[in-house]
Amino acid sequence: MADAASPASPWLQEVARLRQRVAELEAARRVQAQQTQVLRDAQELAEKVIETIRDPLLILQPDLRVQAANPAFYQLFQVHPAATLGQRIYDLGNGQWAIPELRTLLEDILPRQTVFNDFEVSHAFEHIGPRTMLLNARRVDHLQLILLAIEDITSRKHAETLLHAHAALLHTQVADQTAALQEALAHLSRGIAARQHLAREAQRAQHFALLGRLAAGVSHEIRNPLGAVVLHIDLLDEELNERAPESAALVAELLTEIKTQMGRVDDLLQDYLSLVRVSTIERTPQDLAALVQEWAEEWRRLAAARGVTLRLDTVAALGVVRVHATHIPHPLT
Repeated sequence: MADAASPASPWLQEVARLRQRVAELEAARRVQAQQTQVLRDAQELAEKVIETIRDPLLILQPDLRVQAANPAFYQLFQVHPAATLGQRIYDLGNGQWAIPELRTLLEDILPRQTVFNDFEVSHAFEHIGPRTMLLNARRVDHLQLILLAIEDITSRKHAETLLHAHAALLHTQVADQTAALQEALAHLSRGIAARQHLAREAQRAQHFALLGRLAAGVSHEIRNPLGAVVLHIDLLDEELNERAPESAALVAELLTEIKTQMGRVDDLLQDYLSLVRVSTIERTPQDLAALVQEWAEEWRRLAAARGVTLRLDTVAALGVVRVHATHIPHPLT
C-alpha cells in the first residue's frame, strides 16, 4: 500500500503548489484591480478638476503635443477637441499659437526651471481678436507632462488703461480747476485790496473834508474868546490908566477872565486836534443849567459893553445831559 500511494504523492504536491500559485495570482490580481481602480479614480478626479478650472488649461506631452484641454480653453479660443488633441501647440488654429513669446517660454525658459508664473503674452487671434494673457507653466517630470495654464487679462488691461486715462483726465481737470480757483482767489484778493484802497482813500477824503470844515469854522470858534480877551484887555487898560482904589481887585478879576478866555482858546485847539486825530469824544453827565449859567457869566460883561442885556429864563429846567464839557459852549456862541 505504501508503494501504491507513493506514485500519487508528487502529483498531489504539484497540485498543491498550483493551487497556492493560483491563490497568489488571484490576490495579486485583486491588488492590481484595486490599484487600477485607484488610478482610474485619480484620473477621473484629475479630469473633473481640470474641467472645473475656469481658466484655460492645456496638458502637453514632452514634444509639445496637446494631450488634454479643459472646456474653458475650447470656449475662450473657439476651437474643437478634434482639431486640438494630438496637435502641436504651435499648429493650433492654423498656426495662431505660433507666438514667439510662447516659444521662448516653452523652449528656453521651462527646460531650465520647472515652474514659471505670470509670463505676459499679447497676441491677435483670428476669431477672438487681440488678447493679453498670463501664462503659468509647470513641468511634471515623473509623468513626462507639461501643465500650461492661461489667464485672460484682456478685460483687466483694458480697465487699467481706462483707469489710467480717467486718472490722467481727472488730474488735468483738477489742475485746471485748481488754476482757475487760484486765479479767482487772486482776482478776489486784488478786488479786496482795491476796495481797501478805496476805503482808505474815502477815509482820507472824509478826513480832509473835515479838516476843511474845521479850518472854515476855526476862525468863528476862536474869534469869540479872543474878542472877550480884547475886551478885558481894554477894560484892564482903562483901569490901569484911572488908578482907582478898587483897581487892584478889578485888575485881578480882569486878568482871571483873560486867563479863562485863553483857557477856552486852548480847549478849542485841543478839541480841534482831537477831531483831526479822529479820536472818540468822551461824553460825561453834565448839569446843563450850570454850564449855561457859567457861559452867561463869562459873556454878560461883553454883552453889556455892546449895549446888550443878557437874561436867562427857565434855565434850571434843563437838567443833566451827557455831553463833552468843553464842546457845549460852541453852539451857544
